[in-house]
Amino acid sequence: MNIRPTSWLRSLVVALTLLIFAGALPAQAEESWTIHFSTPMENRAYVPCAGEDVAFKGTLFETLHFTIDDNGEIHAHTTATPQDVSGLGVLSGDLYHWVGTNHEVYSTNEQGTSIFNIQNSYRLIGQGSGNNFQVIQTAHATVNANGETTVDVVDTRIVCD
Repeated sequence: MNIRPTSWLRSLVVALTLLIFAGALPAQAEESWTIHFSTPMENRAYVPCAGEDVAFKGTLFETLHFTIDDNGEIHAHTTATPQDVSGLGVLSGDLYHWVGTNHEVYSTNEQGTSIFNIQNSYRLIGQGSGNNFQVIQTAHATVNANGETTVDVVDTRIVCD
């Protein structure tokens, strides 16, 4: 499971940072904007509680919120939520539903330090008992101006019920 910040988000924030420091965007007045969009989702996930892969399909609803504060620091917050995402067990044919939320928070400052915080919590809910799968992930990373990761904390909890 990939819990690192999405590369396009990181690229967008880096581009905004460069534009601010180059003077192309104002850094003195706080500005913010929000973008909402939906994308098709297809994913295959192993459900250890049921001992099989499940092929999922549906829509992922995403919200991106960006703020450039009075100090020129960029803050980005993303939320991704599956909408009507369901799948079938490859072996059993059982129906599963994918529910939950992914949150990512990113900030960067003029010194080039970037901070990432990620919380991913989702459930794969199957038919019957004992085959539901829950994943709770948290991650934190700080990257200094030289591109070195100075802190990297990851915690993953998996629950079958």
